[in-house]
This record gives sequence, structure tokens and C-alpha cells, in this order.
Amino acid sequence: MPPSLAEVQRWLAQVFTEPRGIGAIATDDPRWLWLQAAPPLSRAERAHIYAEAYFLRLSENLEATFPRLVHALGEDDFRRAVAHYLHQHPSSVFQIQLTGAKFPAFVADFLGETAPWAGPLATLEWAQVALRYHAGGVGPVIPGEPPLQLSQAFQILHLPWTVHGDSPLPEAVDITLWKQGYTVLFEPLAALDYCVLRGLSAGQPLVSVCDELAATLDPSPEEVSHCLQQWVSRGVIQVVVPGAGVPVEASSFNDRR
Repeated sequence: MPPSLAEVQRWLAQVFTEPRGIGAIATDDPRWLWLQAAPPLSRAERAHIYAEAYFLRLSENLEATFPRLVHALGEDDFRRAVAHYLHQHPSSVFQIQLTGAKFPAFVADFLGETAPWAGPLATLEWAQVALRYHAGGVGPVIPGEPPLQLSQAFQILHLPWTVHGDSPLPEAVDITLWKQGYTVLFEPLAALDYCVLRGLSAGQPLVSVCDELAATLDPSPEEVSHCLQQWVSRGVIQVVVPGAGVPVEASSFNDRR
């Protein structure tokens, strides 16, 4: 009895995605006969073309996802890392843009001794991709006066290397990423900005955040106000009219404080 279409498709998927290559499939496997002969290429040679195209497509996707890492490592070293990555982590998702989800952790381990900055750089680039596909929206209301909400398309990263500049530096840095429209932006955080955004992300009312600031950094009211205004204008923080659920403009923030 000839195989069903589903059986052929499942086996070809196994052949095309075999991380060890076509050579890992036994040449005497009777399922090769499911493929029509088309000399001068053998059945395995024809399948190899499709398998190479599959891995090339995944590799191209990873290059597009981590362009700064490609530039920093060089194409040859990057592709070498990709080959090992796809061998250890064969793609198991239908969305090709998710192929690199485990790549930052892999790179941190694979290149940890020769390029210890590669993992943090990959982490930053993957965070940008993740936010780009984030639907957005706002989180729950943080009680207080005024009540606030934080954008859900926002993230704080703590990286052991400074990797957002032209050259990586062995200095820890806190970076925030946020989405404006279809663009993902990021910048290193000053201590004041970090404390404010970290506190609000933990659900602390603004008055509690300000109390902690007074006990640690002791900023002036003007500095705190400028910090909050900045993140309101960027859409990371929204000030809500009680009972209406309507964000107010950044310019009115000082009046409400």
C-alpha cells in the first residue's frame, strides 16, 4: 500500500530538519523509495538541496535578528555559532521569527570565554525583537495620587556588559526598552530613572517610590518631576484620571502631583 500524503510530509520534514544533515538518514531506509527517481541526482541528493535551503533560511533569519552581533563577531564566527545552535536546538516552532529565542543563552555559553560580551549583546537584540511583536497595551492601575499605568511593551534589562555603544565594555548597565508605534527604542538608565521604573514595575505607588528615592538618591523634586515627565511623554508611564480610565497628557503631570 502506498504511503499517505501525511506520512510522506512527516518523513520529509524529519529529513529536511535533521540537524546532522542528510547523511544521518540511513541510505537503505525504504522510505527513500517514496520519492520519485529523477537522475542524474539521487533521491538523497535532491532531498539535500531542500535541507540546505531550510537551514540557510534559518541562518538568514538569525542574521537579520542579530545584525549587531553579526557585525561584532564577523560573518564566519557568527555562522559557526549558528550551525552549532541549530544542531543543539532544532527549530520546533512554525513562526520563523521565534527561531532565535534560545540563541542569547546559547551564545553566552558557547562564546563565554572568547567573547563574553556576545551573550549580553544577543540578549539586547532579542529583547528588541520580542517587543517589536508585542501587542502593546497597559498594565493594571497602580494606586496612588495620581494613579498610574505602565505600558506592557516596556522592559528593563540588567546586562553585565555595556553593549549598546560602538565597542563592548566590561561594565554592568541597566537598559530600558520601549515600543513607540512600530519602533522599539532603548537607552541606558540613569540611577534615578532605574529606581522610578523598577519601583513602578513592582506595583509600588508613586509616594512609596518617592520615599525610597529620598532615602537613597535624595533627588530634588524637580529632578523627579523631569524623570516622570520624560517617561510619560514616551508612553511608558500613563497617568490615569480616577474613575475614567483615561490617560492625561504629560504636561498636566506636575499639576496632578
